[in-house]
Amino acid sequence: MAIIWLNKKHKEGIATLCSKSITLNKAMISDFDGIDRVMVGFDEQKKNLLIKPLSGNELARGDIDEDSIYKISINSTYVRLTSKPIIEEINKIFDIGLINKSIKKFKTSYDERDKIVIIDLKEEVE
Repeated sequence: MAIIWLNKKHKEGIATLCSKSITLNKAMISDFDGIDRVMVGFDEQKKNLLIKPLSGNELARGDIDEDSIYKISINSTYVRLTSKPIIEEINKIFDIGLINKSIKKFKTSYDERDKIVIIDLKEEVE
């Protein structure tokens, strides 16, 4: 018999998108340890929004376009990227129905190999 013990600290990663920001829940905070800048991208075919935490070394190299770097806020319970233009672009590309004061939640995962947070926009969660 294979036993899997439940852990009350384990939570599923969730991203909350609203008209001005992307907020990642506490489950994703460890992926941003010591990070205050990110890059944002997308995979249109897979309908994924991608957030790449940037280390100090990556920023110091100087080979990343400054206009591709976004500042994030980290709290004990969330990571937040505030950018209305990003949300407008996401809404335009993926047509997820974000309008004034609406909130949408989606599952997230972390790609260990590429060090990228993946927000799955295919299915909204409650």
